Amino acid sequence: MVHNDDIEKFLLHQIIPSMQPSHCTSDMPWLEDRLGSHRIDRISKWRTFIDKGLKIAGGSDCPIETGNPLFEFYAACTRQDHNGYPEGGWQPKEKVKSIEALKMLTTWGAYAEFNENRRGRIKIGFDADLTILSDDITTCSPETILNTEIIMTIVAGRLVYKKY
Repeated sequence: MVHNDDIEKFLLHQIIPSMQPSHCTSDMPWLEDRLGSHRIDRISKWRTFIDKGLKIAGGSDCPIETGNPLFEFYAACTRQDHNGYPEGGWQPKEKVKSIEALKMLTTWGAYAEFNENRRGRIKIGFDADLTILSDDITTCSPETILNTEIIMTIVAGRLVYKKY
């Protein structure tokens, strides 16, 4: 929850916002009751932060949330639960583009941990941490994101999971 007046402080003091997209979608049913309608616009201001030039480190907050990065990606792009509620997304003006959601979970996360020259990209000389998916989540439909399968995961250059 960030007040509009405080966003400039993130820029001024080089504060890196860290936000878990699924928090927004799992918390949305009770937010207005607990926070009041006058504060709802302070929740998960992803688009606002990105438009100001800030990099958001995305995460899952596992074990509070499920820890599935595809769920985080879906929540960032749609601001909906897994049933597609609410139609159009909760506070849709704060949705992010799929490539921005991917950056939240990769390059911007690496930036937040001061490892942007070693992690977060598929590049020679970088840690070989990557996941192979069944679909291109940057171009597929939101429904497909939730049904995307993990084909293979490599951590530090070592195969740690293979579906087939």
